[in-house]
Amino acid sequence: IYGKRQEVKLIRIFTVIFILGVAYVFIGGFYYSIKLKIKKRREAKQKIIDEKERIKTLLDNRVIENNNLKSSLNTKIKKAYAAYNDGRIKEKYWPAYEIASFYFEIAKNSISNKKEFESSIKWATQGISDFEDYIKKQKTFKAKVKLSDFYLIRAKSYKGISDNLSAIIDYDRIIDFPVSDCNAYIDRGIIRYELNSYQNALNDFNYVLDNYVLDDITKSKVLFYRSEVSNLTGDKETIDKDINEAIRLNPKFTKPYISKAYRYSFKKNNEYALKTYIEAIKNNPDDPYLIYHRGMALFESKKYDEAMEDFNTVLDFKPKNIFKIEPPKEEWFYGSTHKFRANFYSIKGNKDLQLKELKEAIFYNHKSAIE
Repeated sequence: IYGKRQEVKLIRIFTVIFILGVAYVFIGGFYYSIKLKIKKRREAKQKIIDEKERIKTLLDNRVIENNNLKSSLNTKIKKAYAAYNDGRIKEKYWPAYEIASFYFEIAKNSISNKKEFESSIKWATQGISDFEDYIKKQKTFKAKVKLSDFYLIRAKSYKGISDNLSAIIDYDRIIDFPVSDCNAYIDRGIIRYELNSYQNALNDFNYVLDNYVLDDITKSKVLFYRSEVSNLTGDKETIDKDINEAIRLNPKFTKPYISKAYRYSFKKNNEYALKTYIEAIKNNPDDPYLIYHRGMALFESKKYDEAMEDFNTVLDFKPKNIFKIEPPKEEWFYGSTHKFRANFYSIKGNKDLQLKELKEAIFYNHKSAIE
């Protein structure tokens, strides 16, 4: 009897030890699980903070680089002005060309750039006149630039202020020269495409592809625009081939990715559209336009929280501009981002934040937000 009592006692002790051990493991595991979750949340939060700081630094550096470039170009313009006004210089066309080129470069890297484009046009026109006067006085000479170079810089500047007719006239003049620049055909083709003159645009793009040896970046650009025209004219055979080749030649060129994803979305294949945006962002991680499109694709796939993460990132890239009249057209997608965020808060039932986002969207002239 004593032995049995001892056995029962030992069993009870071992049972208690076992239960306590299981409880310890369970409680320890539960505690570790909570601790791990807290750690992951902190890491995720810190990752967001670090990414915001990285984007802020990136934008600040871009502003500094742009200001340095603008300052450098303005210095060069002053020197070119001095050279042009120096009565001893016979080749006055050259500083005129430099001034036109420098103003064009400033305009390219500015948001409010109409004044610079107009200055470029003015000096390119002056340079053409000076060039023609110079060659009349010379029996033989070797010019630093060609006459077509003046027309090219002027045509690009006309395009910058949306004077497409004047731009096309200058491109036509360039093409009439015995040796013409392929960029004249490319730029004219793009304008024709934008003016819905699709067959003429297609003729320009095909001519360039058939008659010029192009570098990868230029060829990628031409193939993309040819695919856009083909999509509108009903010639579907070469579209996918051109888009994929454009991406292969220049993975940094964002437009072919967007076009490819749109085609998938049109076919209701959101999965492949999303994969296309992911590939694009992998090659262009700091392009808010691509991140916006991925967010849009995620939203349409009802992955609202993931979409919101992308829209938050897009707004981290939003310039801290104070517009006198209205925001630049190039920044329209920020308004659309605010509209998607308003839709997100509507789904979540947060009317206050929905209204706040709609007001931001209206600031960017988003029509549906106004409605």
